[in-house]
Order: sequence, then structure tokens, then C-alpha cells
Amino acid sequence: MKPLIIFLFTCCYFFTSAQDLRNYNLDSLVNGFPHSWSATHRTAGVSLDSTSSYSGKYCVLIADSWMGMGAGVGLGSRKMPACEGDTFTATGMFKLNTGRAWLYLSFWDKDSFMIDNPNTVTAVRGDWRMLKVKRVAPARTSYVTVVAYSSSDNVGSFFVDSLSLNKKSALASVHCLCGTEELEIGLFPNPTTDRVYFKGAVDGYRVYLINSVGAVVLEDVITNAGIDVSRLSSGVYTVVIYGERRKCSSRIVKHGRL
Repeated sequence: MKPLIIFLFTCCYFFTSAQDLRNYNLDSLVNGFPHSWSATHRTAGVSLDSTSSYSGKYCVLIADSWMGMGAGVGLGSRKMPACEGDTFTATGMFKLNTGRAWLYLSFWDKDSFMIDNPNTVTAVRGDWRMLKVKRVAPARTSYVTVVAYSSSDNVGSFFVDSLSLNKKSALASVHCLCGTEELEIGLFPNPTTDRVYFKGAVDGYRVYLINSVGAVVLEDVITNAGIDVSRLSSGVYTVVIYGERRKCSSRIVKHGRL
């Protein structure tokens, strides 16, 4: 199949996602633990609690008693897609018993190596209070996680609940010499009913599907397995591909199943 010729051009899309964390209130469980979340560094000291939640049924208790012995302990989200220039704001409700409590944003490259992990900390004990950390994703970012954490030199315990992650993405403008600089990427099949595949794109490139009113309805990472569009409504979508500080755009038609 002959690939589509997709010309780079000057484009600018801004969108805000109000809730990118799955199971942000920690109430949906799998095997007795909040799904889409896991203990970080070590499992000892991280437990589900049903007596002190800020909202809903459950919260998580993080209790660190290993003063100076190895890594800290925390609760981390699954990795979520991100790219350089995205602005992330993480918040969480914390109830400190002893010691200190941290909220981290951790940025990762496509090979899952950590690039940056800005944080905020509280040492104020008592009732529930919000922690907040905000950062623009650095270069080479492919994923982001949110982590509630107690460091290895901290002996303390705290409850955490109602974690959130807001993202403002900007596929910023780029200058393009149309006709002299072009990127050949094949999108197929087009029209499609369930999956879209890419020929000529590099694994790890970001892809965004934007509907007719300018809302981003799908964001994913390109792999040789393509992307799943089966849940999208029938219609015409703008496809924006972002990688290696280069952006390109095309359109694809989504049909419903017969």
C-alpha cells in the first residue's frame, strides 16, 4: 500500500483533561488493593484502610518504620501517556499521623527510565489537607506517574485518598517548509471500524485523535499493534502525530460495525 504523504505544517492544539488517573478515589479493588495502583519500592508498609477515608469507601495507609534501611515506601499510579511540553498538576488528600508525606510527579522516557520527579511535602499533622505539585513535562517524556511517598529517612505514617491529575497538552507550533520537508506515514485501513495502523512512524510517537469540535477523544502511543478506535463514534477525525519534536496531521474516517 502506498503511504499517505503527510506534510508538516504550523499547527497548535490545546486541550485540558480533568481526570487522567484511573480509580483516583481508590475505591475499585482487585485482589484487595486499588486497581491501577501499586506499592512502590517495597510492599511492606502499604495497606488498604476502610476506617479513615476522605471520600468513598477506602483510602491507603502508608506506614514507614524502616529508618535508614533501604528504599522508602509509597503508592504509585500506572504509567500514563505524556509528552514534552504537557503541563501536569497532581493533587491528593493527605492525613498525616507522624513524620512527613510527599506527593510526586514522576516523568519517564519511552524505555521507562525516570527523567524527573518534582515533589511537594508536608509535615503538618492532623486533619486531611491537600498537597499539590505542578510541572511541565521535560524533553524525552513518554509517560507520567503520580506517587504518594515516604522517604527512606522518614519514620512516619499517613493516609492518602482522592488523588487527581490534570493535564494541559499543547502540541505547540512548529515551522515547516512545506514541499521541501515531508514525513511519509501510512494510516490504514482508512476508513476503519476498529484499529488504525501506521507505516513509517517510530514506536513511541504520540498520536492524538481530535473530533469535529476540537476535543481530543483519544491519546495513545504508536506501536506495531496500531491503536484501538473501536469505541469512538462514527465520523471524521483529525489525526495528529507528535515525535522527535516533529508534528504531522491527517484525517481518518471511522465507521461503525456492520
